[in-house]
Amino acid sequence: MWRVILVDDEEFVRAELAALFPWRRYQFELAGEAESAQAAIAQIAALQPDLVITDIRMPEMDGLAFISWLGRHHPRLVVAVVSAYHDFPLVREALRLGAADYLMKAEATATTAGAFLERIAGILERRHSSRHQQEELTSNMARYHRLATESFWRDTLTRASDEPELESRARQLGVVLEQAWFGLIFIHVSGERSGRLDPVALRRELEAQIGTRWDWEGNWKLIDFGRGDFAVLASRMGPRPAAEAAAKLQEIAGRLALNTAEVKRTTCASSELCPFPDLPRSFREVRQVNLLRLYHREGECIETGELARLRQAAPPSTLELLAAWERILREAEPAAVHHFLDQVFAAILPRSLSPEAARGLVLEFINTLRRVSLEYQVRWEEGGSGEPDLPEILEQAESIQDWRIQIEDRVGHYLRSVGANAHPQASATIRKALAYIQLHFSRDLSLEEVASHAGVSKSYLCRVFPEYAGEHFRDYLQRLRLERAKELLRFTNDHIYEIAAKVGFWNSRYFSKVFHEAVGMTPADYRRVPVYETSAAPGLKAGEE
Repeated sequence: MWRVILVDDEEFVRAELAALFPWRRYQFELAGEAESAQAAIAQIAALQPDLVITDIRMPEMDGLAFISWLGRHHPRLVVAVVSAYHDFPLVREALRLGAADYLMKAEATATTAGAFLERIAGILERRHSSRHQQEELTSNMARYHRLATESFWRDTLTRASDEPELESRARQLGVVLEQAWFGLIFIHVSGERSGRLDPVALRRELEAQIGTRWDWEGNWKLIDFGRGDFAVLASRMGPRPAAEAAAKLQEIAGRLALNTAEVKRTTCASSELCPFPDLPRSFREVRQVNLLRLYHREGECIETGELARLRQAAPPSTLELLAAWERILREAEPAAVHHFLDQVFAAILPRSLSPEAARGLVLEFINTLRRVSLEYQVRWEEGGSGEPDLPEILEQAESIQDWRIQIEDRVGHYLRSVGANAHPQASATIRKALAYIQLHFSRDLSLEEVASHAGVSKSYLCRVFPEYAGEHFRDYLQRLRLERAKELLRFTNDHIYEIAAKVGFWNSRYFSKVFHEAVGMTPADYRRVPVYETSAAPGLKAGEE
């Protein structure tokens, strides 16, 4: 219903008009009456009308002054006038001032009053529709800007786009990078309750808690990376901040940590503030520090120095560990396999390797297992799970025991297959070929070179290779390269052209084409962590960018 205030200084005229107009037939409600413009002004705030019908000739503030006042203070209100024949010049002036329609009192009948309301209803409908469309467009533009800005910061932190492109996007979004300094708080949320919260609710809850704990001189924005990973991007303008600024972020990170039966919130903060070009390095560092939660550190605030101390520890010999692992796999004794894994996951990984290095070693264990499995003609598809995206799985782990499960599942299938099928071990030729490919797949490698190393002809190796690998040499080589590319895209901040070169593609454009055909997305899109699209308000202090 459209709400109306009727204004006329003559009470009997107001009463006649109020009774004459067929309000409800045209979805109107007479919300109030006023004997003067001043009385009507006093009612507007309380009654919130959509339409004001006013006389022109009134004492003190006349109808024209009233219409002019409404145009300045309530531009969304529709105004119509009722007046006498001899007032037509004034009616014309009222229309010039913004009145939408008029009705001559001498012509006021049930029919003309109904037609008058019908015209006004049409004007209100069109204005409402136009206003709604404008508000929706404004809302959509604001939402797009928020999502585009958050996407910009995600791509900046993960280096999913190169620096010139990011600087261009920053200009388009109005993000100021000159003389800006940035700090980061990385937050990982896990636990039973966090899994029950939808992404929007989880984000809003986190934003509310950050807001109540934020006493840092500068703005903040919450960036959602999905899977319970968030980064608080803190920023301030001006000269390089003192060390106390980073120490204050560490204090806030400590207040955001949470360890309850239902929710565990692991936090850490960057050790110093940095300019825009150094943000990917800073983000990688805080993410690596936060990974210490995998070593049974969930629900704590972890200091950056802890990772540095772990990196300084004497590391084990990776070559010796891999050689021992391969030997145990060939012996195919379950007890020996499990004893080896006990030693690795209890004594070696958490005490002498950073989570990043430990994850790399786990990947090497699985790659070695793949190669040995091929020698015994064990196919991974027979394990019931195929070969899912391993970097993705390892990144979702909540503890190093989750990594161990990934190895044990594959080892279990391998041991059962070797014991049940008793396939003969591959010849020394195949073993040498597979090992050589594993070692040199990242450079320009040909079948002829591999055959020469294995001591056989190219044609012979071409014929027998698919029997063990399950695919031709070129397909096998490309798969190894793409698997390694996935690891580098997920776990490093290397530029995409650098990754292409590291895995044996000397043309980054060709690498992107091959990657897209095999994986179904570009390398840049694969690097972009899947996130949930939310409608939560962006976490900027005082609404600032």
